[in-house]
Parts: sequence; structure tokens; C-alpha cells
Amino acid sequence: MTPSPPNKLGRYEVLEEIGKGAMGVVYLARDPLIGRLVALKTFRIGFSAKDHELQQFRSRFVREAQSAGILSHPNIVTIHDVVDEGADGTCFIAMEFVKGTNLKQLLQRPDPFTNDFLVGIVAQIAEALDYAHSRGVVHRDIKPANILITPDEKVKITDFGIARLDTSNLTMEGQLLGTPNYMAPEQILGKEVDHRADIFSLGVVFYEMLTRRKPFQGENLTAVTHKIVYEPFTPPEEIVRDLPAGLASVLNRCLEKDPNRRFPRAAEIAKELRRALADEQQDLDDTSATQEVEPLEQQKTRRMPVSEILAHAAPPQVAPSTPPAPPTPASAPAAPSRQGTQATKAATGPAASTPPAGAPGATPAATRTRAPAAATGAPASPAAAYVAPKPPSAPPAEAVVETPPTGRRRWLWIGIGAAAAAVAAVVAVVWLTASSPATSNVAPAPAPEQQHRITAATALAEARTHLAMDNLQAALQAVARAELAAPDSVDARKLREEIDARSREIVAASDLDRQVAEGMIAAREAYAKRRYDDAVTFARSVLELRPEEPEAHKLLADAELARDRQRERQRLAREAAAATPTPVPTAVRPTPTPQPTPAAVAPPVARDAGLRIAFQSDTSEGTLTIYAGERQILREQFRFVRKTGFLRSEKISGTLAVDRELPPGATTMRIYVSISGKPTRAVTLDGILTPGGQHVLTIRVDADGVATASFQ
Repeated sequence: MTPSPPNKLGRYEVLEEIGKGAMGVVYLARDPLIGRLVALKTFRIGFSAKDHELQQFRSRFVREAQSAGILSHPNIVTIHDVVDEGADGTCFIAMEFVKGTNLKQLLQRPDPFTNDFLVGIVAQIAEALDYAHSRGVVHRDIKPANILITPDEKVKITDFGIARLDTSNLTMEGQLLGTPNYMAPEQILGKEVDHRADIFSLGVVFYEMLTRRKPFQGENLTAVTHKIVYEPFTPPEEIVRDLPAGLASVLNRCLEKDPNRRFPRAAEIAKELRRALADEQQDLDDTSATQEVEPLEQQKTRRMPVSEILAHAAPPQVAPSTPPAPPTPASAPAAPSRQGTQATKAATGPAASTPPAGAPGATPAATRTRAPAAATGAPASPAAAYVAPKPPSAPPAEAVVETPPTGRRRWLWIGIGAAAAAVAAVVAVVWLTASSPATSNVAPAPAPEQQHRITAATALAEARTHLAMDNLQAALQAVARAELAAPDSVDARKLREEIDARSREIVAASDLDRQVAEGMIAAREAYAKRRYDDAVTFARSVLELRPEEPEAHKLLADAELARDRQRERQRLAREAAAATPTPVPTAVRPTPTPQPTPAAVAPPVARDAGLRIAFQSDTSEGTLTIYAGERQILREQFRFVRKTGFLRSEKISGTLAVDRELPPGATTMRIYVSISGKPTRAVTLDGILTPGGQHVLTIRVDADGVATASFQ
């Protein structure tokens, strides 16, 4: 049976229970002083933890809530009050009550988010995080359930700072605080965490809003955390169609496993998202404008006067300059002119005939068309009529314009001339389009089949380029376009097979790296625990996968030597035990009274030798491991940085000094310096540790990760 909520908490009047979390219950309450509704987040006392852990948890709950109370931002839930009435009393936080829903509930709905909504929500979250980071507060538990959204699509982030207990992610009953699906890799590995962990978590939320899937999914906590740290996520382009490239670019940078490759500030995420959305909208506007303007331009071209078409289609062709022919009798040109007229009638119909130059009713256009033929004495063929016309603004000098006669005959000739001019102009346009040098260089529009072949060839060329750069996702998309344009393309099928083969190679290489890394970890752990048989087995399995692995060769040799020594000691111990005679039972005799004897002098006990380990590194980050014989005497992760400003730091060189006490005698020391991205090599030194003596082991690592050591 669920217990009923209390009537009051502090001065607040509890109205109802509105939620439960891992840390306690959330109530809707009223502040009687000002009549304001608030949400009360309570600390649940019933944790199965030790008393000192419970006290630590509670004190940090209050301290982190107080630090979050300094935040005042429109996209962050405001904290009004923190109440802590002692170890056995009430502990709760009074915060702003937000009407609306949370992003987790919205993600359970089937309808996809629009790009405008998605960018608006993620940008608001990013700006709120940037404000909090600028004041030294890191959320560490960004997830959809902690993102509230009001009915007017305003974001409110809650639980600021509450999920963060300390920099090492304190565990209670073996559980990580926070939500593993949204944790950054460095948070899972227990490394130093800063504001960039929130940027990674925001990237996970962004991915889930885009695809309705989490980028890193698994059957259990181990599988999920392993994928977050070591494995890539499925590109969102494979899940979402028509995803703007700008959004995918922002998402990929947020989910970088290396914090240095993420956005340095959350505000840049909001800036890039809004820019990508604006670019996409501009592209859509440009496409729409092109689709609208093009038909209008075609309509304007069709409505353009014939004289302007002739003037703009191509410059007029000028016939070769020839001396003017001498005048001929009036009857001489009549026959050729009639022959030309009859030829024109036969080709174009009765309406194609035009009145001769100087005839009553002749129009200026007809006069200009006839004039060059008359001047050269050639018959008035259609070709000659179509080559010579010029724009109306530049009539030929030799054209003769006569005053047309008046009366009914005048109007008859005007109609005949206008019809002839229109037909001649239309035929001129057709002829110029077919044979003009100005238009003969323009290739005709390709047929649909030819266009499909061009599209497929272009897509295949793009796919080969992406394949050469191992950009397999883009290569597959290009091949898909080629297959859509040419479904039966043999080249597309072969290229897809090449991409699949390359993908298998990359996956196999990645899987090989993972198996080698896991094998080396298991071999080192077995060696450190003196399970030398297991160490030999693991090292050999690594060499079967990668025969050239230098550290595996070294570890195998050390493990085999240590195993042989261990077996020899065990054999000697068994022989010694077998050689010891079994005591023969004898009759019980009275125990003689002990006689006082002089006190025996105990042999001196050999004192341990002191060892000072002096480590200096020009490389800022790595792991130092040292063995003395078969005993691991040091394993230390080092990271040397210097603060250069708020939330900014730079890598520097540094030193470590560690003291150890070791048994005296001859020993072999092996020093391993592991640096990310560089092979690990052992430095071996032989030395003698004198009883009570003080020795120094000096180790130096240069900027390239090469280690040297000396023993004194």
C-alpha cells in the first residue's frame, strides 16, 4: 500500500505527489508566504548504505543543490529553497513548478519532430548548459527525463547538479549515479570530467530526438558502457531520410569520444544548429524560386515579338560584298521574280507570296527583304530572304520605301504584305534555330534514357571517390542513387560488392584491435596475480591474432620464465616434504623438568631496502607500471595539466615521487609506460637491494613517449 503524502514539509503545504526518482519523491506544494506553487524534491532516507556513506550522500545532496541555486536562467528550473533539518530530519529542495511535459514522454509519441522544433529545443538546452558551465556548474545527468517542455515549447532543465556527487562518480550498492546510456566515455572510465561531458550527453539526446533510438544500446550495463567507450554509433543518415548535412555534422562532433574534439562550448552547438537550419531554408527558397521563375521566363520568350527574337537570336549574317549589278530592263527581272515567287508558293503556300519592291501596297519590311536580292540580281529565294533581315532600327541603306497608294487597293496590299511578313518571320525563326551558327553549338536536351545513364555514371564516380577515402556510408548512398537511375547496372553491383568487402575489412580490423587489447589486458592481469599459466595462454592468443605485437612477445617471455621458476620452487618444496621423515610414535614418558639455560641470541633480521621512484615525463598523460621481480610495486595513472582560464587548461610536463620498501637481494625491475596511441615497451634493469639501504630508480619519458631508466 502506497503511503499517503505528508500534509506539510517545512513551511510548505503539500498538495499531491507528482513523481518519484532514484533519490526520493517529488511533491506539488504551496508556499503559504507568497501563495506560489513549488515542486518539493525530497531526499529518501531508506538507502541500504552504511551510516557514513549515508551522511556523505546527504551532505553532498544539499551542497550540490545549493551550488545549483546560484543559477538564474529562463531555460533552467529555478531553485528557491534548500531545507536540511539534520541527520534524522527532513531534507528537501523547493524548486520552480513547471507546467508541461518532459522530453522522455514526447519521445514516446509516434510523430517525428520537425527540424524547426528539434533545433529549437536542442539550441535552448545548449544555451542553458553554456550559462551553467560559465558559472562552474556541470549537470552530469542530461537526459530526456530531466528536460521539461512547456506548452509554448520553452525548455526547462531540472536536477542541475543533483546527480553529481563528486568527480569519481560515487556508487551506491554497485550502481553508477546517473543514466549510463547518456554518460560520456570519460565519465564511465572514471577520468576527470568537465563541462564537455554535458555536451556528449546532449549529443545522445539530440540523436534520440532525430532517430527515436539511442546511439549506444545493449542488453546490460556492461554492453552499453563498452559501446560508449569503444564502438561507433550508427550514422543518423542511415535511419532518417533527407537529414540536413549541417545537423548531422553538429551531432557527430557532439558525440566524439575524445573530449578535445567536441565543441569547446555548448553555445556553439546552438549557433551551428541555427545556421544549418537557415542554410537548409535558404536552399528550399532558392529551389522554389527557380521552379517559379523558369516557366515565367519561357512565357516571356514565347510572347516576345518576332522582330526581337530575330534581333537577339544571332547577329545577322552579312553576304559577301559584291559590286552592284548594272540596272536591267524592267522586263528582265520579271521572269526570275515570278520564278522565285512560284518557288516560294510551292514551299509555303499561297500566303507566302509578297509584292515586288516598289509595288503598290508594299510594306517597308517586304521592301527590306527584297532589296538585297534585287541589288545582286539573284532570284528571291527563301534562303536569301531569311539571311538578310536586320532589326527595324537599322534598315539597309539601299532599301527604297515608296508612299503606298490610298483607297481600297491600298488596304488590300497592306493586308497581303502583313500576312506575308508574319509567315516569313516564323519561317525565319525555324530556319535560324535549325541552321544558325549561333544556335548550332547548343546541344539538344538528352533523352530520358541518356539522362539516366549520365546520372548513374556521375553517382558511380562519386561512390568510387568516397570508397577511396573509406567514407563507406557516403559511397553506399551514391551507389544507391546509381542503382535507382540504372537498376541493371553491372558497375553499380560490382562497386557495391567492393564497398561491402571493404566494410568487412574495416570491421574485422576493428574487431582484431579490440580482441588484441582485451587479450593484453587479461595477460597483464594474470601476470600481476601470478597466474603465469593463464598469462602465457593469453599472450599466445594475442600473438596468434597479431604475431608482430612486441608487448605480447615480452609478456610471454616473462610469463614463461616466471612460470618455470614457480614450478621449480613447487618441485623443490614437494621433494623437501617427501624427504622429511615421518615421526615414529613412542611411549609416553614423563616430561623432564626444564633446566635453565643461557638465553639464545636471535640472529639479526635483515631490514628491507628503501626505494625512491623518481618519475619525470614530458608527455602529459599515461600510465606507469613497475615490477620488482614478479611483484608489481607501482601502477599509477598520471595526467599533468595547467589551468589557463575558466574551464580551460593546457598539457604540461610533470614529475612523480613514490617511496617503496622492498626485500633485500638481487632483483630485476621492469618499467612499462603506457601512452595512448603509442606502443608500450618494457625497460628492464638488474640491481641489488642492500638491507637497510636507500636506492633511487630514475625514470624519464620524452615527448615522443620513449622511456629510459637508471638504478642506483
